[in-house]
Amino acid sequence: MLQEIIKDKVMTLKLVTGEEVITKVTEVLDDRYRVSKPFAFIMQKVGPAMAPMFLSVDWENEPVDIMKSAVTMIANPKKEMVDGYNAVSSKIAIPPKPKIIT
Repeated sequence: MLQEIIKDKVMTLKLVTGEEVITKVTEVLDDRYRVSKPFAFIMQKVGPAMAPMFLSVDWENEPVDIMKSAVTMIANPKKEMVDGYNAVSSKIAIPPKPKIIT
């Protein structure tokens, strides 16, 4: 069943509008996905970036519902996308990896 496969996992949803949303699916309901901290992929000069889906909603503390009828595809994102999502959605700052300076 899809609920067991995607629940509590970071997933990418492709919407009928063409947007790709990376988010943690917290619950699969009959007509919608309840998600946590949804981010949209946006293209910048240096490549893809993530931006919050909502600016006027307390999306960091409240769940967001995405209607199933608005989703055309759902899949596991690439590891580097999950790592990026975890970095931007977490309040914990991850220090950069140490480098050897010569």
